[in-house]
Amino acid sequence: MKRNLIAGLALALTVAACGNDSTELPTSASVTFSAQTSDGTSIVVDSVSLPAAGFIAVHANADGSSGAVIGHSDLLPAGTSTDVVVTLDQALTATDLVFPMAQLERRPATFTGE
Repeated sequence: MKRNLIAGLALALTVAACGNDSTELPTSASVTFSAQTSDGTSIVVDSVSLPAAGFIAVHANADGSSGAVIGHSDLLPAGTSTDVVVTLDQALTATDLVFPMAQLERRPATFTGE
C-alpha cells in the first residue's frame, strides 16, 4: 500500500566554530524534501547541503512540531547530496507529517540523535 507523506519544514542548521582554529566554518545546512508517495518504510530527501559531514535525521510529527527521530541516513559528505534515501525505523501511516533535518557529524562518525 502506498502512502502519501507530507513534508515538514526544512531546517537551517547553525554551527558554531570551536577552539582556536582560524579557518571559518560555513554556518548553515539546508534540506529540500517534497511531498511523496511511499510504502511507508523510507523517504527520499530531494537534496541536502552540509557545511561538514553529517546525516539526515527524520523526526515524527508531535502536534505540528518535530518529535522523536524515526530514521536517519548514512553518513553524508560535506557539500550537496541529492536523492538521499532514508530508511525509517518505524513505518508511517497514510498521511503522516515528517520533519527531515540536517545533523552534523560528531566523532565518532555514527548517528547519535543529538
